[in-house]
Amino acid sequence: MLVGGNPGVAGPGGSCTVKLNLTMTIAALGALGAGLAAASTADAQNRGAPRGSYQATCSGAYVNQGRLYADCRDQRGRMRETSIELARCSSSDIGNDNGLLVCAGHRGSYEDRPGGGGGGGGGGGGGGGSPSITFFADSDFRGQSFVVTGETAFLSSFNDRASSARVNGSWEICEDARFGGRCERIDRDVRNLSDFGLNDRVSSVRAARGGGGGGGWTGGNGGGWGGGRNSITVYRDANFTGDSETLRGEIPNLSRLGLNDAISSMRLNGPWEVCTDANFAGQCEVFDGDVRNLGSSGFNDRISSLRPLRGRW
Repeated sequence: MLVGGNPGVAGPGGSCTVKLNLTMTIAALGALGAGLAAASTADAQNRGAPRGSYQATCSGAYVNQGRLYADCRDQRGRMRETSIELARCSSSDIGNDNGLLVCAGHRGSYEDRPGGGGGGGGGGGGGGGSPSITFFADSDFRGQSFVVTGETAFLSSFNDRASSARVNGSWEICEDARFGGRCERIDRDVRNLSDFGLNDRVSSVRAARGGGGGGGWTGGNGGGWGGGRNSITVYRDANFTGDSETLRGEIPNLSRLGLNDAISSMRLNGPWEVCTDANFAGQCEVFDGDVRNLGSSGFNDRISSLRPLRGRW
């Protein structure tokens, strides 16, 4: 039973309590909003790319050594690799003028070859200038970066940290120091090194030399015996004829190179293990000499992954 009061009317003390609770709620919501805004700002800072009107027609933006890099669309619809020095822009808007980054009377520069059209969704290879490769700690060219311009036997402070790479030229990246372990050749930008099975696993890098591994069949009949340590040259047809490709290092899935279930003969330098399924699964066999016809061993047009046999060189 309620005595001496109206349940629908709060006394003076109750009114103060309601106001205090309301004030605390508003303050909490304000703090939450500020926290979300700060998180958004921090995320933008982590990406490194400043805001600007260029974002409407440019992609793949990132900052390296005080310059903003991006792939921007020109008036012909081509994607151009371009950069601009951020210190020259201050707080002014950064825009896209016919594929070139510009701001407050200052024009940036093109990074690709004149008339080229690198970049775009998958990221074309590097343009003019000296060969270089820029590694990023996160995928999609984000996070802390590390630039390499020559042979580096050990990445030291960036060891096992790279998740993406901007590439100018052709480079060999390896999972162990002094170019040991599994190595891959890359000659174009890589948004996610997981595609090569090397995310947070790169320990050494050097400019690629000669032929070898990275991308689909080469034209012509008979191909060339690329040779070299840890190498294998595979052929579409028996007797070392047809389109060929020279590879080095582990290849867990030949589909990425357009070679899955398409090999009929091969020349080997050292022993190699070949398997009928991706990721070295299914039926596997070790070969340590040239094979003119894989049909004799039951592997004709059945190989999906291959790797050098370690410890027997």
